[in-house]
Amino acid sequence: MNNNNPLVTVRIPAYNHERYIEKAILSIVNQTFQDFELIVINDGSTDRTPEIIDRLSEEYGFRVIHQENAGLTKTLNRLIRLAKGQFITGCASDDFWPETRLEEQVKCFEQHPEADLVHGNFTTVDGVDQIAPNGGLKGVPIDGSSEFPHFVRRKRSYLTGTIMVRTEAFYRVGLYDETIAVEDFDWMLRATRLLSIKHSDQSWTFYRRHGENWGMTAKGAARMADSSYQEAKKLGLYWGGVFLFYKAPALLRLEMTAGRKRRFLIYLLFPVLMFNQGFLRQCYRSAIRR
Repeated sequence: MNNNNPLVTVRIPAYNHERYIEKAILSIVNQTFQDFELIVINDGSTDRTPEIIDRLSEEYGFRVIHQENAGLTKTLNRLIRLAKGQFITGCASDDFWPETRLEEQVKCFEQHPEADLVHGNFTTVDGVDQIAPNGGLKGVPIDGSSEFPHFVRRKRSYLTGTIMVRTEAFYRVGLYDETIAVEDFDWMLRATRLLSIKHSDQSWTFYRRHGENWGMTAKGAARMADSSYQEAKKLGLYWGGVFLFYKAPALLRLEMTAGRKRRFLIYLLFPVLMFNQGFLRQCYRSAIRR
């Protein structure tokens, strides 16, 4: 680890993940590539997360900051401002990495010097580290410098946990919008308009699916849906409409998971869904299973 003049900054925003945070941190400090700094911010956790982070920091020498709960987006922006590396990447406090992640990702930048951002595939695991079925990237990955029209139509895919970006490119795009609870998609919408992006088929993170993922809880689903409406508004009338059209099936599922009394929205979306190929394919698959 290099805390003085690192090539890479690795950031972890941590909140109430006492079951998983140690695995996440150990997977980073034990990387085969060691020219990096690790910064962990404990965002007001109320479980044993702070205690675990402090113990590991004493052993491995990475930087820890404890703060009152500010939320994920503000915490991520604080981590970005603290970064000293030429490249920035991050790990969710409930995920973990393969040991060659940083080595492979830095090598990808060396092989593609035109790239501002590189991202890869992932492996899905459950709460006890068992590989889950149907994991990995779905659809066509973001790969190129003219990806915005495809991305806004949801024809391109990515996982935030696999991304590494040049620090100067991150600031070119701008920090995360702190008015949006689910920050990553809004940032990627901006990034696909400005950056050259390279995808690798290598699996660069173990993404954990458990009962507390945002899309699986009513509160989290509501935040994800509301973030989508904010993103559509920022995109403007044309691209916002295109985005909502292709996002409609996911919004329907999120609103149902959230359990909010928005039946008017469901009724308004239904005619749109009838012309949405993704929704029709989903209905077809459901019918086949029966």
